[in-house]
Amino acid sequence: MRVFEINEKKCTSCLGCLASCPSGAIQFSDHCMKIDHDRCIACGSCYHRCKYDAVTIPGQVEVVKAFLRAKRKVILSIDPACIAFLPPNVTIEKLAAAVQELGVWDVADASEAAAAVGAEYARLVQEKHMDNIVFSACPVVRNLMEQFFPDTLKYLAPVASPMIAHGRMIKRDFTSAAVVYVSTCAARLEEARDVRHSTEINAVLSIGELMDWLMAEGINPADFEEEPLLSDGGGIGELSAIIGGMMECTEYFVPDHGMKRICVDGIANCRELLQELSAGQLSGCLIEMDACCGGCVGGTDGIRKEVKKRGKFAATLELRNFVEEHGKEPYFDTHGIAMANPPIDYGVEPYVPTEQDIDRMLHYMGVGNPRQQKNCGSCGYDSCRERAVAILHRREAVSICEPVVRENRLDTYYGIYQNVPLAVLLIDDSMRIVDFNREGAELFTLKPGQEKYVFELMDPSDVQYVLDTGLAIRQKRLDLDELYLRVEASFVPLPGQDRVLAVFRDTTEQELEEEKQLQSRLQSVEMAQRVIEKQMTVAQQIAFLLGETTAETKVTLNQLKDRILNEEDAQ
Repeated sequence: MRVFEINEKKCTSCLGCLASCPSGAIQFSDHCMKIDHDRCIACGSCYHRCKYDAVTIPGQVEVVKAFLRAKRKVILSIDPACIAFLPPNVTIEKLAAAVQELGVWDVADASEAAAAVGAEYARLVQEKHMDNIVFSACPVVRNLMEQFFPDTLKYLAPVASPMIAHGRMIKRDFTSAAVVYVSTCAARLEEARDVRHSTEINAVLSIGELMDWLMAEGINPADFEEEPLLSDGGGIGELSAIIGGMMECTEYFVPDHGMKRICVDGIANCRELLQELSAGQLSGCLIEMDACCGGCVGGTDGIRKEVKKRGKFAATLELRNFVEEHGKEPYFDTHGIAMANPPIDYGVEPYVPTEQDIDRMLHYMGVGNPRQQKNCGSCGYDSCRERAVAILHRREAVSICEPVVRENRLDTYYGIYQNVPLAVLLIDDSMRIVDFNREGAELFTLKPGQEKYVFELMDPSDVQYVLDTGLAIRQKRLDLDELYLRVEASFVPLPGQDRVLAVFRDTTEQELEEEKQLQSRLQSVEMAQRVIEKQMTVAQQIAFLLGETTAETKVTLNQLKDRILNEEDAQ
């Protein structure tokens, strides 16, 4: 199933896609990741997990353009999920008018096929021939069952998906048309190529690809008047795009079926349900399964960035509001349409990780070197190797080994602690100095193994305050007269440990230098004052002889004195 490809030039072999793949379809080979397309269920886990855009989806825009160049009648079938991801002020009817500028002949709403499929499910429920009935509208769920749980296929409703049913409905009326399905799900690409129905759908586009194509041609659907659709009779079928929506559609036709309803979304939950179904633990159940969380609105592959921010819950509300506002009664015509789609056993062998896969995962966990593998059992597995295998089998989430993280963190902290150019003391609630770094040993003359208390070095009241209140004291000047030291100290509480981290910066030489500079400034000022007084005496004598004032001279000399002080401060 070649829905996804890995670009070897972009792949960093980070193993994120391998660890996220629920079917074991991704393996490490020839120094990069490879997809085993025989095992792939087209779920898109690798596509969403890859941070480097190395996993790609082959687009089919050029295929559609080729149909248009060949003057073939192209009809778009719009999946109901697309309604929730159209740009603001754009409806399907406006989209129908806009795509005609591209050469598209017409647009049909696939919800009519969803309603028809719901009616077919209702028929199976009424016949009561199946103990459990699993809806097959999701191609990923169908792949999962056919490849990995073939013993549950007896419960899979042999009904075509809405996409295939709609392709058949359109081609019944327009035999030579090229039907292009517009969706939010990349798995529809694989479904369209399935040998059971490879002629019903001629191409698949994502709603994002379609909108990008329009924008590239300078066409804005919001500018168009609404155009009637080729077919628009889905009504409640629009709800098929959300989890539980196909159940509602089925129950519209058979409300009192008497079976137990189960609606499941997400690959992990689907696997768990299929395991219980395989074990015979479920009976009399009507089951709807969607691989994407939230249903098809959660499979936002190819959605344009400006509308992708809308979450699956907002998209669900959008669809429900749409159905309520339009209030359509479901209408469809399946005369002459084969609604069947029998399952095929494509069973594959259980995934067995290779030695290379395990080694790569051990590196990813941070224990690639055998000496790093503690095999401590703290993670619940007897060895690091067993945990790596569990991750590869998707029984555990991918994460770095906790003991390795702690050791690396402690190594980092210890490196900072020992090499920071400040004296650091660790003090407990009995005022004992339980640890110190190199700078602390040098500043306070401490020796390893020596029992020393903080009150032997300084007043312990600050430490006691921090212990009592849990509040830090930062950058406090202290005079340690007995040690002939002046320091700037910070005392920080360590929550839950009843300890205080005391950090000291030796300011002794700095403050002595500051005192020296202060004395120098004072001497300069005193000298300036003597000069002023002497000059004033001379100035007064001259002024007396000339009959002038000395006020201006005094101001000038005082300004000179202030300048001396300012220059000293600047230094």
